[in-house]
Amino acid sequence: MAYIETSERFTKIKDAFDQKKEKSRTQADVDEFNAAVNDINKAAEQSNASSESCNSKRSNLIDEWNKTAEKFTDHHVPKGK
Repeated sequence: MAYIETSERFTKIKDAFDQKKEKSRTQADVDEFNAAVNDINKAAEQSNASSESCNSKRSNLIDEWNKTAEKFTDHHVPKGK
């Protein structure tokens, strides 16, 4: 959720920055834009780390489920000859 809010804020700042002609941009405008870029990059890194963590946990849970299902099947389902 933080990424979405940061992305929306970045988009507003970028749009305002892009609407100004390059010669009329102040140092404060450039600083605000650069800070927004840094914020969106940080939010993206955090979002990616969170996604990687969730994917890893999900993968481990699925692996455990599959191992348990295989053990159950091996134990309870008769093997054909």
